[in-house]
Amino acid sequence: MGRPGWADDDRRRLKLTAGQRAQRMARRCPQAASARHHFLRNKRTEWREYRRQVTEFELGRYLPVL
Repeated sequence: MGRPGWADDDRRRLKLTAGQRAQRMARRCPQAASARHHFLRNKRTEWREYRRQVTEFELGRYLPVL
């Protein structure tokens, strides 16, 4: 029993998480899956580059210890 006038499909769609909705959209649209793949690949690359940087704080705190 749900809201009057709502189809079962509408009720099911509301119960999905954001990840589940994204997976369904990716199955229906190969371009969305490709875009997601490239976005995640770029974010991972960005994170690896960020982690390689040494901050002023780290230099001040850890360099004297060496």
